[in-house]
Amino acid sequence: TGVQTCALPISFDAFPHAEALLVDSFHSGYGGSGQSFDWSWVPSSRPRPLILSGGLDAASVGQAIARVVPFAVDVSSGIQAGDARMKDTSKMEAFVAAVIKADAARSHSNQTSQNHP
Repeated sequence: TGVQTCALPISFDAFPHAEALLVDSFHSGYGGSGQSFDWSWVPSSRPRPLILSGGLDAASVGQAIARVVPFAVDVSSGIQAGDARMKDTSKMEAFVAAVIKADAARSHSNQTSQNHP
């Protein structure tokens, strides 16, 4: 495979008036690809909030939140029903439950580290 690069740090500088930056995997067509990307490309230190998108679903969003620590997550294909124009209620519920669980684990971890210097 070819070497891939990430312009994310440059993007923060290129959009200085943006309140947040949404990151997603590349897709040349309209709409998302439903594919994730290498989360290690996202710098841990960021000048403004980051919204993570790209191939997230109930099975992957917890790991994504733990690894990237985004301000928010975005989902579309990860909660689709058989028809791409429709969303699956049970997939939505599972996704939200996974986000809540990951957020609670992150909050607990932060509290534990603050109480034990």
